[in-house]
Amino acid sequence: MDGSSSEVLNNQYGEVTSYQTSDELVLETKVHANTEGRRFLLEIADKETKQPVSFSISDEYTEYSDLNGKTWVTTTDFFTNEIVKKIKIDWPEESEKLEVSLQVQQQNENMLLSKPVKKMFSQVKADPNTQLTKETSQSSMFHTSTTKEQMKETAATTEETSEEKITKPFEAPVLSSLPSTKRVLDAIQPEYTTDETGVYPKAGWKPTGDVNVINHQGNKDASNHWDGLTDWDGDSDNKTNSYIEYGGTGTNADYAIRKFAKETTTPGLYDVFLNVRGNVQKEVAPLDIVLVVDWSGSMNEEHRLTEVRRGINNFIDTLDHSGVTDKINLGYVGYSSNGYSYSNAELPIAPFDSVKDQVKNLTPLYTQGGTFTQKALREAGNMLSNNNGHEKIIVLLTDGVPTFSYQVTKVHTEEGKEYYGTVFSDREDQPGNTSLIARPMYAQDQYGENKLINSTFIATIGEAMALKEKGIEIHGLGIQLQGDEAAGLSKTQVEAKMRKMVSQDANGEFYYESAAKASDISDYLTKKAIHLSGTISNGQVNDPIAQPFIYEEHSLEVKDVGTNSIEVMPKVTIDGTTIKSNQIYLGKDQEIQIHYQVRIQTEGNTFQPDHWYQMNERTTLQPLSESSELAEFGIPSAKAPGVKLNFTKQWEEFDHDKSSRPDHVMYEVKRTQTADPNSWQTAFVQLNKPASDTGDTWTRNDVVQLSEKSGAGYQENVFLPKYNNQGKDFTYQAITELDVPGYTSKQLDNTTWKNTKQFTPLNVKVIKQSSSGEQPLEGAIFQLKGGTLDV
Repeated sequence: MDGSSSEVLNNQYGEVTSYQTSDELVLETKVHANTEGRRFLLEIADKETKQPVSFSISDEYTEYSDLNGKTWVTTTDFFTNEIVKKIKIDWPEESEKLEVSLQVQQQNENMLLSKPVKKMFSQVKADPNTQLTKETSQSSMFHTSTTKEQMKETAATTEETSEEKITKPFEAPVLSSLPSTKRVLDAIQPEYTTDETGVYPKAGWKPTGDVNVINHQGNKDASNHWDGLTDWDGDSDNKTNSYIEYGGTGTNADYAIRKFAKETTTPGLYDVFLNVRGNVQKEVAPLDIVLVVDWSGSMNEEHRLTEVRRGINNFIDTLDHSGVTDKINLGYVGYSSNGYSYSNAELPIAPFDSVKDQVKNLTPLYTQGGTFTQKALREAGNMLSNNNGHEKIIVLLTDGVPTFSYQVTKVHTEEGKEYYGTVFSDREDQPGNTSLIARPMYAQDQYGENKLINSTFIATIGEAMALKEKGIEIHGLGIQLQGDEAAGLSKTQVEAKMRKMVSQDANGEFYYESAAKASDISDYLTKKAIHLSGTISNGQVNDPIAQPFIYEEHSLEVKDVGTNSIEVMPKVTIDGTTIKSNQIYLGKDQEIQIHYQVRIQTEGNTFQPDHWYQMNERTTLQPLSESSELAEFGIPSAKAPGVKLNFTKQWEEFDHDKSSRPDHVMYEVKRTQTADPNSWQTAFVQLNKPASDTGDTWTRNDVVQLSEKSGAGYQENVFLPKYNNQGKDFTYQAITELDVPGYTSKQLDNTTWKNTKQFTPLNVKVIKQSSSGEQPLEGAIFQLKGGTLDV
């Protein structure tokens, strides 16, 4: 603020400083930290008449009458933490001198000063050559009952009579920029073979000694030609083999990806690894970047300034390591509200290497003042006004609503009826701790309609819109933003207004993030540096697990495996059956490795042993969130072995008559060690009579399938995997034989049954009688013959 300033009070309880111009007096109070709870009491009176001067106060102030009946203006709350407040008094036209009385009150209502401190102020006479006349519309507040004609007349008067400095940011020339250098890389499609043995990579490699996995080869020359490497040990620490590289090879690749699997010591359990490697952009457009950092008093809370300093250091170090700093210019605006005791600073934009150390050291340990975001954006825009063809970027960090703004004299109304400022005076609206302007005014829009200016957001958003229209890209971080209760704005509504201030990417996503905790500030700045210089910015991996594999619980992890450490690790989650990783930011020499495990599910009725199954569906990396570019990982294939069963039937007939043997016999086979209670546990196998049934043994060897049903529904359709879903070997046993008439069955071992022909005793009675036929004769011997019978 222009004008004089002076110290009114400075003791163990706090400080009071005054700022004075020809038309107003501003008192800044600072309560020192204490344990009891304190506040300042103020009285402003005409020096001559001794009559109190009335002035507008916000909701956080109230009137208080002491025991002597004296009326003071004070805050509604007592404070134990150090806090700074401001109160503004418009100088009464009838008063030449004002007297300010101050007292400090403790929460127990004790007065801490033996007597009030008094200070007299004389009105500052303005220089007629430089005096800016006060807009008539500011001296009194419009009401909704004012007629449209009256408002138009007042607005016209203001424009004709005002001597204030008027700023029209939308009339600034649009900045030219060089053609976009965004990369466009051709897709490299992995290739697969499909045949009777399954689906597997056309160009594959196997981990040494692992017969149950085939992985996809890497490429050569950043093309769709494969490297021919068919065998290596599958060590996850290997950072050379089987990468699919894009945009170059080795350290010159824009980025590289790899996916491979290998079986663990537990049968059917596989390790899966995905690597993603970033790099620096090869063709970085020249960048002019200005960091715009909130230095208001609230930034002292919850270590926000500490995290800002740490984040700026990471931002500088990340860009410094990128190798493209010769194309970057950097500036810094630290802002609060105007005033000599408030925190404000500018570091003019200059080549990165010449200012990087100054930028690291510029953020103070302590800040104070309000939030004059519009002023800071304007200063940053002025820094970026050089029409040099560079890409222009503002990175805005703020922890609250704008509590100061320039007064709006014109607005633009959008289709949705929202409006923002387009023309501004150099006078300030100073709500202090809210965006709500206590004494709102009206300003005309492009249609001549009067719009109520009751929020600092109207001006602040307008300033940002003008910068964006000029060709400057704005990125923003809202630091632990809260709602603005005095203005009736929820947190969601405040963030919506913040989004309106920032730019959008090619997909229409806003360059806005919200920091829920102070440490998010550092993460944001680190990611922003990668966004500006790295090849993978807000990248995403999408990795769906395919049947018959399932995810092994608690196996998912991601780690930093590059030579340049990653300050902000990406998130990795399992969503249903899909592995997802997002917020991947990788620059030069940075690489992540995602690891998880899958188990092959062998117990399903349709599972086929020794058949190649792909572990995943289409697996992709989207390196840039604002681009549709997708890179496909090669998909590993795996298989699980089966068993072959040999069944035997033995026959024993006491009469050597084989004619009663059936055409086939049926065994019921039981499978034990199942892990899934819903998987099959019994099935059937049929042994057929040999074409030449001359022996006493039937055999059926190398059986690989059984039937779920016997009898008419017999069909061999279930396979015989070696182990269950948990890698434990199955036991297969022919537990029963379906009944064979005329034979008795007996199990000899797990796969052999013996059938013995049943003997039926003859019931024959022979009688020898005398010739007379009257008496049976005893002692006679008979011989019975027939077939093989001779008794």
